[in-house]
Amino acid sequence: LMIRHRAIAIEYLKGWFILDLIATFPYQWMTPYASSSPDTDEDYPGSPFVNPLNLLRFLNLLQGLRVFKLLKIMDKLQGYMDFKPLVNGIISLIKLFLMIFYLAHWCACGWHLIAIDIEGDDWTVKVGLVNANVQDIYIASLYFCLTTLLTVGFGDITPQTSLERIYSIFIMLLGGCVFGYVMNSIAIILLSLEDEKVKVRKKINSLARFLQ
Repeated sequence: LMIRHRAIAIEYLKGWFILDLIATFPYQWMTPYASSSPDTDEDYPGSPFVNPLNLLRFLNLLQGLRVFKLLKIMDKLQGYMDFKPLVNGIISLIKLFLMIFYLAHWCACGWHLIAIDIEGDDWTVKVGLVNANVQDIYIASLYFCLTTLLTVGFGDITPQTSLERIYSIFIMLLGGCVFGYVMNSIAIILLSLEDEKVKVRKKINSLARFLQ
């Protein structure tokens, strides 16, 4: 247990300082356009990645990086607590679902960002969401990214522009890694539960042989 302030500060600088700085930095101070309405992009036509307002929106997403700190705290609590294997498996599944959902959230925000300033028939026009509210577009974006990341891909939402196709390729490559990671994590969880059952069976067999 550290009680010296200097040692605590050094440990924090070597650990969570960078993540906390990225997640809590006031990015709206970096552009003079932050004081204007965030919903008006008419003055900045072109790519959504060049638009300073959209760049500001993307930087604000970095505040969600604190979720990784929460997952780390859950890992420590899980290590300190003497949970049963079934409870540890449930906690691991919850963390796995949170990681997948958070990754899909980031991809969905990027998928929506691409369609904001693109002129022409983007994916929102194709599915009839061009005049929809933010909630409906976010749900559709999250739906597309989850189905793509988990290699389901129903095909009802498809990329229409070159930039959307490039972003879809990135999500598909990322989805291959996510699918492999999910399968491996579930296999480890099930294997840990099976190992506990094997240990119980061995103890029962040993006790039975002793009683004989």
